[in-house]
Amino acid sequence: MEFLGSEEILVILLILLLVVGPERLPEIAGKLGRAVRRFTSTVSELSRDITAEVEEPAAEIKRDLAAIGQETSSILKDTPGDLPTEAPPPPPKEFPPQSKDDRSKT
Repeated sequence: MEFLGSEEILVILLILLLVVGPERLPEIAGKLGRAVRRFTSTVSELSRDITAEVEEPAAEIKRDLAAIGQETSSILKDTPGDLPTEAPPPPPKEFPPQSKDDRSKT
């Protein structure tokens, strides 16, 4: 992650030279360098802490999912043979025989 290019740094140093003068420039540059190093170190440490906090619960979730998968596999292995994929059709309805009088009404 590079925020400043060489041209931007050169412009900042030129402005700094004009503001503080050539006598104090090495002192200011040293302080600025130490501040940047501390900032970079703090950001790296914070990034490591956040990563550690996120990875721990994620690993626990992965373990739980693996256990659920194993449990599901064992349940499926214990089920008997082929399970029907469709329900059987209902039996045909039986109607009582109709008399000749009933047939003429329809």
